[in-house]
Amino acid sequence: MRQERAGVRVNATSFVGRIQVGPLRVTIKPKLHPEPLSQLLRYAYGIDDLALQAVLPTGLVSSGLHDLLVAMLVHEVERLLRLGLARQYIRTVEDLALPRGRIAIGTIAARGGILEARLPSVFHDRSLDWSLNCIVRTGLARAAMLASPGPLARHAARLETSFADFVGPLRLDVAEIERAEAALTRLTARYRPTLALIRLICGADGVALEATRKNAAVSGFLFDMNRFFQRLLSRFLRENLADGHVEDERSIRTMLTYDPAANPRRRAAPALRPDFAIFRHRRLRFYADAKYRDVWANGMPMSWLYQLHAYAGAAPDRLSIMLYPSDDPKAQPERLIGRPPAGDGPSTVIALRPIYLPAIAAAVSSSRAEAGKSKQAVAYSMVWGSETPTTGRAAE
Repeated sequence: MRQERAGVRVNATSFVGRIQVGPLRVTIKPKLHPEPLSQLLRYAYGIDDLALQAVLPTGLVSSGLHDLLVAMLVHEVERLLRLGLARQYIRTVEDLALPRGRIAIGTIAARGGILEARLPSVFHDRSLDWSLNCIVRTGLARAAMLASPGPLARHAARLETSFADFVGPLRLDVAEIERAEAALTRLTARYRPTLALIRLICGADGVALEATRKNAAVSGFLFDMNRFFQRLLSRFLRENLADGHVEDERSIRTMLTYDPAANPRRRAAPALRPDFAIFRHRRLRFYADAKYRDVWANGMPMSWLYQLHAYAGAAPDRLSIMLYPSDDPKAQPERLIGRPPAGDGPSTVIALRPIYLPAIAAAVSSSRAEAGKSKQAVAYSMVWGSETPTTGRAAE
């Protein structure tokens, strides 16, 4: 954001969402329509059992990603309420005239005997007021603050208020949500989509949150579409690349090393970390990177070419791939040949492959039996450059 003579200029990279600068509110909207975007979000973050039909309220098409996530969370919390919230046994120690549970003999001894007509009792009650439901309440409070003013924000606020009758406040951060996800059991697995959405909402701005509106005020919400795109491709390729497998962010540690005779600070060798390492028949073939930018329409910076050229030089197949989304369904793959300036040594290949995201959304949301083969063909085309398996070296 930069102040200019004619006004304020705002430049956005891969981040979408909303930021507040004094009285100025800026909403950065994703290019994708909310319906395919919600399908891809669900797929990338493992929210597969969220029914989509009732998620998108009227008018959401003109809203930003923050409203889409809030709508999805509201829908999922309502589903939780219909199924019934999980309860947990809470240990309680209390002096009772009519004892229940176990009498605390040690407490009586420490007091010097029974001094009144009440006995200290240890018992366990099934309660709704425990960490999992507290996280849901706090997530709703954050969602109510995040949503654009209107029916959606009021709906989220009403849901959060309904939780206040039986669930206490909780200071919440992403680590707390991840601990709750790791502790889910067969009896609480239905909370998984809700926790995933709350993690997306809370993790996008990285601030600690309170369950009250006064303490939950934040200056904005920014969601990195580049990280989302990488995660989407990672799952899609791992599940559908039948003729190979993918390893995320595999380090390349042998390409650059410090000379032991000229490393006075004893620095560790830098490690290149491409988004994906592509294997075929258990052997590393080449590297791939995901970039959230329509290179077909807008080109790319030279720094990306340098990066891809380095990856190609480190790959056994002397090949690197950049996968990027394109708004144009007719966008075509491109290829660059890297030749040594002196003419000596092998050449490298950089392949630029566009991905039409609405087609991916349709494929991952399809329940047809033939959809599996279609997804495998798309994954094969992304990696090997053709829609059907070939023998020998990957298509370049």
